[in-house]
Amino acid sequence: MTTVGAAGTPWMMSECGSRAMLAITQNVEGTTTNVVRERIELVCRKAAGHQGPHHDPDRGESWEGAAGKVATLLRNEDEL
Repeated sequence: MTTVGAAGTPWMMSECGSRAMLAITQNVEGTTTNVVRERIELVCRKAAGHQGPHHDPDRGESWEGAAGKVATLLRNEDEL
C-alpha cells in the first residue's frame, strides 16, 4: 500500500505480513471422510502492529493467529 507523506512524497506503509494456510476440503461420497482439494496461502495486508484479527483482502478471509506462527483454516467447499 502506498501512502503520500506530508511533503507529498510517496512512502510504503509496512504491512503485517502474518500468514495462514486455508485448506478447502471436499466430502468423499459414501464416507464420513473429507479430503483437502486445494490449499491457499493467505497474507495479512493490514498495517504492521494492527489490533484485532488478521485479514487477507484478496481472499476475503480473516483469522486469529499468534505472531510468527502460520495458522491453518479449514473450509468445506459446501461452505463457499
